[in-house]
Amino acid sequence: MYDKKRFFFLPIIRDNKNSLYITDDKNYIIARDEINSPYWIWTIDNISKDKVKEIMDIIKDNKTETITINCRERLYAEIKKIEKTSDVLKINYLECNKLNTIKLSNGFMDKPNYSDKTLLAHFWQDYSKELTKPDNISFIDSLNEIDNWLEDNNFYVWREKTGKIVCMANYWEYNGIAKISYVYTPKNQRKKGYCQSLIHELTKLLLERNIEPMLYTDSSNISAIEAYKKIGYELKETLVRFDITYAS
Repeated sequence: MYDKKRFFFLPIIRDNKNSLYITDDKNYIIARDEINSPYWIWTIDNISKDKVKEIMDIIKDNKTETITINCRERLYAEIKKIEKTSDVLKINYLECNKLNTIKLSNGFMDKPNYSDKTLLAHFWQDYSKELTKPDNISFIDSLNEIDNWLEDNNFYVWREKTGKIVCMANYWEYNGIAKISYVYTPKNQRKKGYCQSLIHELTKLLLERNIEPMLYTDSSNISAIEAYKKIGYELKETLVRFDITYAS
């Protein structure tokens, strides 16, 4: 019924027994993993105003004080006519079906190990400060997050020729689709092609395994989008993330 790549999280949420997952089997799917987590809402191209109202009534029945919604631009345009929205962020969805040849930076893709944990925990703290709402993530929490990544098989870094880590990326795989996430290069290592090289080699690895790679990125991050396009990613759609705050 829906594009499972553009709305990568929907089947994951659906399979969580404790999640909210509501659909009329034709016009929309409303999904939320747990209380206070963002809603993901898929809709058909020409959804009616009555169906938009139906969606909002469902959300109001399950609302918390402030909710975050991820949806298509056309649905956002209808919602903002009837609700006051804030913290609006446009998110580009890109996918790669054919890899381009690029010149790689000096160095190589590698899997990190536990001796890299402290450095990567600092990366994760800096990523959180730069690219998400500031939530003052503690260093202990950051170390625990990196521990989780090191335990799975989907965490990669780019090492420059001396072996120093200069970029990191992770991916989630579900039903043959991989969402590349948490791509981060420290400020003093940017504009050297490390991120592009890492994502190129990671994408190559996924395609060789017959896994479909995709990613989301802030539409204002022009340099990242251009780097991904050079690799072979295509912009397929723009989604919108926004908040609605209700009176308590």
